[in-house]
Amino acid sequence: MPTEPEFTSFSRDVLGRFICSTWEEATSDSEGIDVVVLGSGMYGGYCASKIYELSRQRFGKIEGKDEFDTDGFKALRVLVLEAGPFLVPEHGQNIPNLGLNDPGIFLNVGAGSQPETRNFVWGVGWRSNQPFTGQAYCVGGKGIYWGGWCPRFQESDLKQWPQEVRDYLVTPDRSVGTRPIEHKDPFDDKKVLNRGDALSAYETLEYEIGVLPSDDFVFDPVQLAKSESGPQKVGLNRAVQFFLDQKRGTTDSRITQVLQAPIAVQTQSYISGLFALDKYSSLPALTGSIRADHADGRSADLRIAVVPFTHVVRLDCETSSESPNIGTRIVRKIVVKNNDESKELIIAPHCQVVLAMSCIESTRIALESFSLVGSGLAPSGQELLGRNFMVHLRADIAFAVERTKLEEFVKTTWPGKELADLLQLASLHIQCEGSNGRYQYQLYAATNADGPDNNMYKMIPDLDIQSQIAQEFDADKIGLVLRASGEVQGGRDFLIGNPGFDYIDLAGNADFDQTFNHRRAWVQFKPGNHLNNPIWDDIFDTGHAIARTLANGGSLTYTGNILNDTDRKQGVGTTFHDAGTLWMGDDPQTSVTDVNGHFHHVTNAYCSDQALFTTIGSANPVLTGLALSRKVAVDIVDRHDSYEGDKSELSEFSVSLAKSRGWLEVPYEGIIHLNDEIIETNPTGNIGFSYLPETFDNFELIVDWKAFRTYRSQPLIPNSGILLRMPDPAGVDFSNQTAFDNFYDRVTEIQIDETGKNFVSSRFPQAIFGDSFFKTGAIYGLAPATQWAAKALAPDGNDTANRYWNTFHITAKGNKVTVRLNGKQVSEGIIPTPLKRLSGFIGLQFHTGRVQFRNLLIKPLP
Repeated sequence: MPTEPEFTSFSRDVLGRFICSTWEEATSDSEGIDVVVLGSGMYGGYCASKIYELSRQRFGKIEGKDEFDTDGFKALRVLVLEAGPFLVPEHGQNIPNLGLNDPGIFLNVGAGSQPETRNFVWGVGWRSNQPFTGQAYCVGGKGIYWGGWCPRFQESDLKQWPQEVRDYLVTPDRSVGTRPIEHKDPFDDKKVLNRGDALSAYETLEYEIGVLPSDDFVFDPVQLAKSESGPQKVGLNRAVQFFLDQKRGTTDSRITQVLQAPIAVQTQSYISGLFALDKYSSLPALTGSIRADHADGRSADLRIAVVPFTHVVRLDCETSSESPNIGTRIVRKIVVKNNDESKELIIAPHCQVVLAMSCIESTRIALESFSLVGSGLAPSGQELLGRNFMVHLRADIAFAVERTKLEEFVKTTWPGKELADLLQLASLHIQCEGSNGRYQYQLYAATNADGPDNNMYKMIPDLDIQSQIAQEFDADKIGLVLRASGEVQGGRDFLIGNPGFDYIDLAGNADFDQTFNHRRAWVQFKPGNHLNNPIWDDIFDTGHAIARTLANGGSLTYTGNILNDTDRKQGVGTTFHDAGTLWMGDDPQTSVTDVNGHFHHVTNAYCSDQALFTTIGSANPVLTGLALSRKVAVDIVDRHDSYEGDKSELSEFSVSLAKSRGWLEVPYEGIIHLNDEIIETNPTGNIGFSYLPETFDNFELIVDWKAFRTYRSQPLIPNSGILLRMPDPAGVDFSNQTAFDNFYDRVTEIQIDETGKNFVSSRFPQAIFGDSFFKTGAIYGLAPATQWAAKALAPDGNDTANRYWNTFHITAKGNKVTVRLNGKQVSEGIIPTPLKRLSGFIGLQFHTGRVQFRNLLIKPLP
């Protein structure tokens, strides 16, 4: 590493130098970069690390062995751009008494305001009609400050999410994860969960970040009964959970579950001899990947690198003469300001850009760079990006109850149990649902005089101090805090500006960011500060009911400085739970991103933060956000592999692609036969076809194909397709546009085009790019592709000859056509008759660029 760690007045910056790279080190071969992640916070750092680690293991696997090449040179190249500096290497609470906190107090960020940077790295890059605390602009982002609470979304929260995402989050699947350790079920302590069991994405993340097992951080100290025949001692966690479970029906019918606290702190690793993670942040994972890649000190050919002090201004798409004012929807340039110097990063078309800058800033960069209106895909006033903005409404209710009342309840209601003499700290999660939406409580309880907040989330390395803290847990009162959060519902179906819903748009010219030369985001809370949202009534009704229940007929004393509900309400800009403005969905007409976080209308852009959320419910967003980031990472890595599947059931219906089988080409020969099994398109003119002059009516068709990044050594994204039920092209004058159009209008085409080009020669612009009716997997012009499912464009060379193969599985029966691509249904449509034919030839189109085909199977259907 040529640049040595720098000296400051107090230290040598080893951590900054070992973890971060300069712009020049990380971008020397910019067109060789496979992924650029914008933002190194909780989600960006996690996503980048996963992409590197998954690709390193998959593509570095040693043939014939269950091992992989540890040098990592076969991993995808990942670049992470971070607006702020490197600060600390892990969650700040893991460092004793560091005092690294968020500012707490929110600022006015209205039009014309100039909020200052606070607490070293906290700023507000946007403007709003409500005050905000802001976000941490540093490596690790808010992830080195966050609270750690990680509940799952409730079933009712996920009802509006795409089915594939719901299944991924909650359904066990060995390809997602397996249980790393055997332990008791947190929902049923008589049941043992076995090591190696298949896990859902939620469970996988819970183990990865320390939520499971759930009793290793907040636990009840072990206390044995004085004799074997005596009652079993019950600690504060078990006692309060049992109490609330028993009283739930009479407390409030809106309470749906009382659960162990889902806190992301791991105090013991799953493998003997390994350190535990302590309070989770994705930054150690990112650091681990960086050091695994270039701890050897090299400054070139970095497979993963983080560049700090790099503010992303905008993303520029590739230009097109067919759309001179808009261009394609392929990101080719990233404009940044690095250490106060304006710079540009030119990336290759196969490179994926992942927006992970936080919901607000990711929405800003998307609106600035490729809004639907600006892309020509939506009329003025019909923009989707920025709708559906959601936050949480939060309040704290602090109170104290008599310890003796809990003792009496346990002794009289729970046979064979009694409350332990030593009670320390307890925490539970309470889920609720009312007529106005979903809400939850984080319950903390402790028997020390200063309440549960006094010693929670601290690293105490001194045993004497720990002993002093332990002695403080002897009060005759139990102090409790209910931290409530309630959902604010989004408005996906309502135009930006609707008075009932919040949204994000671009701020006016008066708030132009002069430092970084771009428009700021404007965050509009249409109902003002939500102080009159009806869910507040539910939050306080249930909260006070829980307090009265826990008092159990004894004294109930509200504590703290705030003793009325109006003042307990916290501002909408204080939650850090902003979400929803780039939401996922199956329908490109009613959602912004697909089930893998890929923008429906942009060839090479994903989102990997809370902007993806379809709904927000009441749950803290990090567990779901990390699970989605993992899904994004897996999808990106999968796109660099091949798909294997679908073929066995049709293996007896193989159709050779060799010329000897009878294949013909019109209007010129545009196919190269690489061998008896693989053909390659070689267009030298306009559109042409290789076709089999045999009639097929109803059928299943399977074919493998691979699209390449270059054509004749020049970058070019291919355009090709599978033609169904063609008329006989013999005798058609393809040089006559009318004759060509008449022929082509009768064909059903399954498209191969990663640009999604909608071309009309008589329109201006002639081409509109990113149209889901015209991208890979679409039934051309008739039914949209609901997601990007194709593999990445393949590089030249033999090193990846076995990778990047796709498989189409097409079923045509009557006027219904269903398209599966790489195992996923991406399109289905009804073919209009008599315009389109219901019988005819099968063809392979050559139009632009290089596409290879192999393994064609056609099974006739009745």
